Amino acid sequence: MPATIRDMIETTLRSFGRLDVLVNNAGIQHVAPLQEFPPEKWDAILAINLSSAFHTSRLVLPSMLDHKWGRIINIASAHGLVGSPFKSARLGGLARLGTAAGHDRRQTAFARNQQAGQ
Repeated sequence: MPATIRDMIETTLRSFGRLDVLVNNAGIQHVAPLQEFPPEKWDAILAINLSSAFHTSRLVLPSMLDHKWGRIINIASAHGLVGSPFKSARLGGLARLGTAAGHDRRQTAFARNQQAGQ
């Protein structure tokens, strides 16, 4: 997946010269008690819900910083902020990724936006 994401970002930058806004809105869900949660589902959820946002954010930041402007919008369900039964801590990772990126870029024109959905 990281190679596909890199190709997508590089194609966008070649085609348009810059990338000003990134919306990380991919997500899948599987609900089960922790002891019954299939490890392959866990890995797929982390790859799609969290790792994809990490890879896209990491790859667009250099262009945004070069242009001294950019927005990364991470959209997660409300469960990313408040836990609920059978939705383990995996959902909070996206919100924390955005927070970390914002702190890393505090001294630049970069800003982060986060939206908790339904």
